[in-house]
Amino acid sequence: MASLSSRERVMRALNHQEPDRIPVDFGGSSNSLIHIQAHQKLLNHLGLPGSDARLQSMMTQAVIPDSRPQKMFGTDVVLIDPGKPDTWQLQIDPVTAQWTDEWGNRYQMPPGGFYYDWSDYPLKEGSLEELDRYPWPDPRDPGRYRGMKERVQDIYDNTDKAILVNNPFGIWEQAIALRGMENALADLAINVAYAEALADRLLEWQKVYWEEVLGRIGKYIQVVKVNDDLGWKDGPLMSPRIYRRVYKPRHKALVAFIRERTDAKIYIHSDGDIYPFLPDFHEIGIDILNPVEVTARDMDSARLKAEYGDKFSFWGGGCSNVILTLGTPQDVEAEVRHRIRDFAPGGGFIFASIHCIQPNVPPENVVALFSAALKWGRYPLVTD
Repeated sequence: MASLSSRERVMRALNHQEPDRIPVDFGGSSNSLIHIQAHQKLLNHLGLPGSDARLQSMMTQAVIPDSRPQKMFGTDVVLIDPGKPDTWQLQIDPVTAQWTDEWGNRYQMPPGGFYYDWSDYPLKEGSLEELDRYPWPDPRDPGRYRGMKERVQDIYDNTDKAILVNNPFGIWEQAIALRGMENALADLAINVAYAEALADRLLEWQKVYWEEVLGRIGKYIQVVKVNDDLGWKDGPLMSPRIYRRVYKPRHKALVAFIRERTDAKIYIHSDGDIYPFLPDFHEIGIDILNPVEVTARDMDSARLKAEYGDKFSFWGGGCSNVILTLGTPQDVEAEVRHRIRDFAPGGGFIFASIHCIQPNVPPENVVALFSAALKWGRYPLVTD
């Protein structure tokens, strides 16, 4: 097969067709990034001076990689994020090293840490009266969208890359951020009316965000990302019954709202063992699963492909994080071949790491990860 453009390659794969090779995502979604420390080690390993990398997440310290390794590793996707709102400025306390986001969530990096953790939450009462008093950020703040249309149109017209647009937050994940994990989980057991009211307000905020974004760039983009982490390593984070009562109706409404404004595929990021929710995701119109945490319970790659390969595309799942971190480059290559054999037949697979590449991943293994994807990911596949 003749070589395809990145955009053609991605869309063929997402339409469950076999392109010339498996599309690769390194920095094209907010879950395929690399920790700033791992990124610098990678540049040093490759002998690349300087960097045009950009910090994408203050909390996770993840960067959109330098364009040179992105090109070297064959990345096919460009990530589009909202801009910084005009009404908020990042201010890190020089004494405590804490900072507060526009929602009032407070963060602090522990001594010797790699990431910022939540240290305080704005919604402590869990009451409807508190929700009424809460100063919601303005979803129409012009800083979020300034220059977005011009940048996306330039990428669309002057590159061959597929374009993925990021979401501001997940409805459930933002409930955790505003309430804290313990309180958010307790709400689902003993304060469900409040959990639903909070979810409704977060849904309405997202609808305004997507109205603004898709009104500007809906015709240019190929993938829209939504997310809500619903799984732990060993099972679902909440029961399917609770999900179907509280979050599924809001996810369904959000997907329908997006579908009215773009023909882009819809991608959901949800960590861990999300197997029990897959029928629900299919029913509400999700096209793509990420990060496909293949080492979580019930998330075996061969099983997922056999049972859901005609319903979803799989974005991620490229290599066990344990092997990527602790294995040799040869172990990484063998693991990549395993996941390609499982996920790639018939298309429906975008190769990426499972989550962002962590600071303790050796740079040799990062190179091995993507080198193996390019080596073994060409169609027709070599499966023996």
